Amino acid sequence: MAFKFNSFLFVTLSIVVVASTFSYVSARTSNTLVPSPSADDWQSIKDLNDPKVIDIANFAIKAYNDKIEGSDLKLKKVLKGKFQVAATGITYQLFIAATDEDFADEDIAVVFKNSKDNVRKLISFESLRNN
Repeated sequence: MAFKFNSFLFVTLSIVVVASTFSYVSARTSNTLVPSPSADDWQSIKDLNDPKVIDIANFAIKAYNDKIEGSDLKLKKVLKGKFQVAATGITYQLFIAATDEDFADEDIAVVFKNSKDNVRKLISFESLRNN
């Protein structure tokens, strides 16, 4: 009986160790966006030059330009960013440098990307110049 229990305990602990190692290695070698264990936590975006991040920033600027008559902002650079995973999608908060013909500006854009159909929506776009 003790042999069976010790074997069961050994197998169980081995599975836990292998699973923990796999989780650790996966997290260490993963891509730009890594969902946190708690879906409500904001996570920093590691690679601000990742094409996915640049695409979200360009989407935010285009949506803003479409909304504001006469606006012709162009993305210069993503300065920093973070994201939050929820059951319905991912919310991105990007600090971006943008330029227009007349000036350079730093802005905060918040974009939601629906996980079901990948539709993006500009939640807010705010200039840091007045803050």
